Amino acid sequence: MGMGLTSSTAKSLNYILSRPEGGRIVVLSPGGAMEAYYGRPQKYTFLIKERKGFIKMALRHGSPLVLVIAFGEPDLFEQVICEKLRSIQEFIRKYVGIAPVIFYGTGFLFLGKAIEVEKVENPTNEEIDSLHAKFVQELKDLFDLHKDKFLEKPDDDSLQILGMELIPLTDELHQKFIKQLVNLFDTYKYDYLVDPEAKILELE
Repeated sequence: MGMGLTSSTAKSLNYILSRPEGGRIVVLSPGGAMEAYYGRPQKYTFLIKERKGFIKMALRHGSPLVLVIAFGEPDLFEQVICEKLRSIQEFIRKYVGIAPVIFYGTGFLFLGKAIEVEKVENPTNEEIDSLHAKFVQELKDLFDLHKDKFLEKPDDDSLQILGMELIPLTDELHQKFIKQLVNLFDTYKYDYLVDPEAKILELE
C-alpha cells in the first residue's frame, strides 16, 4: 500500500523478507486486534503465549527480532466491561479486522536489544519453541527494566502473558449473522446452482 501498510499474512511477510536486495523490515503486533480488548490502566497484557507464526517466519529468513513495548499505551483508555458490548466489538473485529476501542493521549516506545536469529529454512517445533521462549523472556526483561518509570505500583500482576483468546467464539450477534447468511444462501441456491443439494456452503 502507499503508506507502507500490508497484510499480516504469511504470504505477505514472506514476500517482504525474501526480497533479494534486503533492507526490509516488518513491524508486527503478534497479539493483533484482540490485544486491544485487554487494555486497562496500569496493566500490560500480551497475547503471545501460543502465537508462534512470527517466530517461524523469523527463523526461515534469519531475521532478527526486535522487541518494542509502548509504555503508557494501556493508560490511554479505560474500557467498559460489558458482555453485550464485547459481543458487538468482537463481531466488528471479525469482519473488519480492527478492534473498535476508544483511546486518547500518548505513550512512550522502548526498544529492546535485537535477538539475532540464525536462518533455518525448515525449523523444527523445538527450534520454534526455543526462540519463542527467548522472545517472551526478553519481553519480560524489557518490561521489568522500565516499569518503575511508568507504573504507580508495579507488581507481579502488572504484566500478563496470555495464550488463549478468551473472547467467546459463538456470541449471540455472531450466531444471528450466520443464520441470516445461511437463510439468504438457501433462498437463492435453486436459482443459480446446478446441484443445490450438494454441500457447497461451508462456514468455519
